[in-house]
Amino acid sequence: MFRALFSSGVGLTALVLENLHELSSESPLRTILEAGLTQVQRPCCVIVTSRAAPPVGQSRLQPGGEMVPVAADGLRITPDELGEMAQLRGKPMAPAMPQLNSRADDTLNPHMC
Repeated sequence: MFRALFSSGVGLTALVLENLHELSSESPLRTILEAGLTQVQRPCCVIVTSRAAPPVGQSRLQPGGEMVPVAADGLRITPDELGEMAQLRGKPMAPAMPQLNSRADDTLNPHMC
C-alpha cells in the first residue's frame, strides 16, 4: 500500500496522520504503519502527530534518520524568529506580537499559566 502510494509518479508526496496517540495499541493500523513506513522513498514523507512517544517498532527508524521526532519545544517560534519573519515580509513587527506569542505558548503549556 505505502509503496504504491509513494511510487505513483505524482512527485513529492506527504501523508499526514494526526493524533496517533488516539489509536488503540491493538489497532491493525499500527502494524500497517510499522511495515509501511519503511517503504516510503525520499523525497516523500509521512508526518505523524502524537502526544506519545513513537512505538518501539517505529522508533527503530530513528538511528538511520528515516524517522525524526520533533518535540513541542522544537516547533515553538521565538520572539527573534517572529522579528525575522516580519523583516522577510518587509513589514514591521506589531508591538503586541511578542506578548501574543508568549500568551500562545502559555496556552500550549497549561502548567505554566
